[in-house]
Amino acid sequence: MINNIIAQLAQHLNQALKRQANADDDLVVVCNLYQPDGTVVEQATNKLNVFLVNMERDGMASPAMRNPNMVRRASPPVGLNLMVMFAANFSGSHYAQALTLLSGTVEFFQRQPVFTQQNMTGLDPRVDKVTVEILDLGLADLSRLWSMFGGRHMPSVLYRVRGLVFDDYPTDIQRAAVPLSEIGVRP
Repeated sequence: MINNIIAQLAQHLNQALKRQANADDDLVVVCNLYQPDGTVVEQATNKLNVFLVNMERDGMASPAMRNPNMVRRASPPVGLNLMVMFAANFSGSHYAQALTLLSGTVEFFQRQPVFTQQNMTGLDPRVDKVTVEILDLGLADLSRLWSMFGGRHMPSVLYRVRGLVFDDYPTDIQRAAVPLSEIGVRP
């Protein structure tokens, strides 16, 4: 599910940026910026890179009762928010293109911050709705974040992606029963 959401966001953003730039080649890729040894990932060069930075539990996710006539005792669903980075990996004379792609990214998600099965083809069928909101980081937090990636800062924007809920109902049911309708006392 995580891969599907990030891939679909990247694909829809890529289509919009390609139209805007009148480009034939993909401008957006889902990949790490660096290899474990610190070298740049070859496919990440001169692209807008999309990658997962972190996940956090979303306490707002609540279990949906699919059958109100059944009592369910099961593992509760787990809602997650994804912190997704959009980093423009351009250098030298291509730096202006990096800024243009970042501007296009902000405009795209400003125009369309909500994605559903109806407006995002290919979205995992277990996902009803995904929302995207920009995350503001201060300079200290931004510095710590980029030092985790190896210290090489790139023009970037960080988004929180909400709507990911892991709920394997009905396969996670431990016990199901018909609810009580009346209470009686025996003499």
